Amino acid sequence: MKKILVAIDLMNGEVVRLSQGEFSNKTVYSKTPLDVMKKFVSEGVEWFHIVNLDGTQAEPKIQPNNGTNNGTKTGTNNETDDDSRSANLTVIRQLIKYGKSVGVSIQIGGGVRNYTQVKKYLEIGVDRVVIGTLVFSDPTEFKKILSAYSTQVVVALDVLDGIVRVHGWTKSTETSIETAISDLLSLGVSNFLVTDIKKDGMLSGINTELYRKIQSLLDSSESKKSGNHIEIIASGGVNSLDSIKSALEVCGSVVVGRSLYEGTINQAQLGNIILAYNKSYLTKRIIPCLDVKNGKVVKGVNFLNLKDIGDPVEMAMYYNEKGADELVFLDITATVEGRKATLSKIREVAETVFIPFTVGGGVKTLADIQDIINAGAEKVAINSGAISNPEVLTQGAHKFGSQCIVLAVDVKQKGDTWEVYSQAGTQPTGLDAFRWIEKAISKGAGEILVTSIDRDGTKQGFDLQLLSELRARFKVPIIASGGAGQVEHFAEIFDIGIDAGLAASIFHEREIEIHTLKRLLKSRNVRVRI
Repeated sequence: MKKILVAIDLMNGEVVRLSQGEFSNKTVYSKTPLDVMKKFVSEGVEWFHIVNLDGTQAEPKIQPNNGTNNGTKTGTNNETDDDSRSANLTVIRQLIKYGKSVGVSIQIGGGVRNYTQVKKYLEIGVDRVVIGTLVFSDPTEFKKILSAYSTQVVVALDVLDGIVRVHGWTKSTETSIETAISDLLSLGVSNFLVTDIKKDGMLSGINTELYRKIQSLLDSSESKKSGNHIEIIASGGVNSLDSIKSALEVCGSVVVGRSLYEGTINQAQLGNIILAYNKSYLTKRIIPCLDVKNGKVVKGVNFLNLKDIGDPVEMAMYYNEKGADELVFLDITATVEGRKATLSKIREVAETVFIPFTVGGGVKTLADIQDIINAGAEKVAINSGAISNPEVLTQGAHKFGSQCIVLAVDVKQKGDTWEVYSQAGTQPTGLDAFRWIEKAISKGAGEILVTSIDRDGTKQGFDLQLLSELRARFKVPIIASGGAGQVEHFAEIFDIGIDAGLAASIFHEREIEIHTLKRLLKSRNVRVRI
């Protein structure tokens, strides 16, 4: 996947940009870095490249965030030795906390000089740590870091006339970029951030010749021949959409900084090009659910006292027009009645909507999955069938891809745990929800649709405790179901990193329109498609 990383360079707690790394040539763009991140997130940015510029001048001292300081200073002497350093670290924790809440990824660099710093950055939620000078100044310490965190390390190679420079670009290593990369590949480095110093901050376009030379070297390397994934991140000189395109033709990723702050690329253009390269990038999704019984959409409370709502085809057309991101169709009595989902009705709905369409109910075999996909569904939800035969998940994932296989889980709280129920929520299974989900993912499930039976139809809010624990333990997309009653309930699940909110009653009864919900969520800096 091609990545576009937005740079947030921090100095004394402010967003700045330097030209060719000169601290005397600084422009301040914002005094509120968190607001800057939120604006870019609203346009679909999923990766941020944060640079602690003050850290390149003096060694930063960071403390793990145990969740009790809410992004504020801990008050220790470690953070008050230097005002600028303290300001940056406070901001960095705020950015990490917000980034984790909305599901974006962060790599951070600037003055990283030892194993302990890398470990602490990763502990407080950073996805990757960028290391430059240390690679050359202390190879032993660098190898220790690489041994522990190889995939989470990015080596920064700052290049001037083909030679790598360090210590904030002030000293030459007298090592060519080709030699540096060859040596680092042999150590097992897989992520490289390559910056052309002459281009950095100058808005003069990227040095495509440099990156083509590097890619040619990689193509002939033993690491590439062995099938290892090696990522080159281009940095320096981006001044237009064409610059981004040129970089991504050669490299896997590109850092964009000054051109965004100066306005040569506006935020809307950025959002469009991110979407162009990553058509499946994950915004937060709003999903209406059609629970179907005897050919009619029904709804109840806690899976009981079902009442007819309407025709599934007409309702699917309505939600397609009103801005739903996806649609879920569950034939809720198919399993209990020992039959397959009604394929004729599924075909009618599939012919009506132009949004992703997930179908569940009565799925037990690979043939059932095949029938549903042939009828027009993009994804298949499997619940009781997976409990009785987990291998169906593996078979479906192997044939259609794990992204097409959704594990549907109906749970009730049982003390401090949650128990899985089958047969449309009527039969306790004795299965612990977390252990079952872990097993299902290992079998091939690519997405989890989890419904709290306790909250279903109550409109009292999603089960945040359950969802928080799920998000902390599993990386696959999670759809929350059961309890939605107002905008705030959706905002709450997105704040903890859940990927999608599913609801029925509030949409069926027109208590809130999907377009209205999305506008209100966007005003709270939640990424949604309008």
